Amino acid sequence: MLGKLTRRELELLQLLATGLNNQQLADHGEVSLTTIEWHLQNLYAKLNVSSRSAALA
Repeated sequence: MLGKLTRRELELLQLLATGLNNQQLADHGEVSLTTIEWHLQNLYAKLNVSSRSAALA
């Protein structure tokens, strides 16, 4: 399933594992909070999950 993810989505998944919240993810990537939320929705859809904890499991 990880093969379907873009480089950005893989990076985001790795950062999620460190415990950063959405605002911290946005600050780290120098993007808006809305952009992070959009990436997370795409990531969750590709992994067929609906939450951060499910994506990490």
